[in-house]
Amino acid sequence: MKYRNSPLKKVLIYAVAAAVFIACSCLQLERAKAAGSRTVTVVGEGRVSVAPDTAFATLGIETSGSDVHKAQSSNKAIMIEIIKALKELGVKEKDIQTVNYSIFPEYHWQGTQNVLVGYRVSNQVRVRIESIEKAGTVLEAATARGANVVHGIQFTYSRMHDTYKAALEQALKDAEQKARLLTGYFSYKNLKVINMEEISQGTCLPGAYCRGFDACGPLQINSGTMDVQAMVKVTFEY
Repeated sequence: MKYRNSPLKKVLIYAVAAAVFIACSCLQLERAKAAGSRTVTVVGEGRVSVAPDTAFATLGIETSGSDVHKAQSSNKAIMIEIIKALKELGVKEKDIQTVNYSIFPEYHWQGTQNVLVGYRVSNQVRVRIESIEKAGTVLEAATARGANVVHGIQFTYSRMHDTYKAALEQALKDAEQKARLLTGYFSYKNLKVINMEEISQGTCLPGAYCRGFDACGPLQINSGTMDVQAMVKVTFEY
């Protein structure tokens, strides 16, 4: 009882109180810090439409014959004429690439036996046509020289890289606008980017290949437009 009001006891009480006060203050600071670390994540999209300026087409010749060497020779002769026609219309050698050359045996059932009756030779090239306006003329010239296979028409744009960069800039602006709209509604104005990610990139090709109703008219190629798209995911602190 004689230590009830001793100076040592008062010092201990003050020390404990100070420790409790410091601990509470640190806890409050941590809570305030956690409360201030608010984030919002948005997805931004950008899209740029362009008119294609280059066409690709796969075309070729299929021939059949009872003798494999005759079938090959016939196929080769026709392909030479097809390539000659392409070059006459301005298609460069480097823009003509063989994508398929195959030989298949052909069998027919005769009575109870499957008998070899000949061979089918297929030879196809992929052609790059720099001017879409010439695409119909090129295809018609090829078929006039003997091509009996035409498929896989595709369109592209020669400045795709620059177009994608423009779409990407749109996506980033779109992400910022969305984040400002969301946070501004609650009167938060300061945004800081803490993470961003490029989600995907791609193009939509709605172009089509069709034949006009006028059998005497030129072959019609409809390239449509290409949508070059970019998407980003951005996390902001506010």
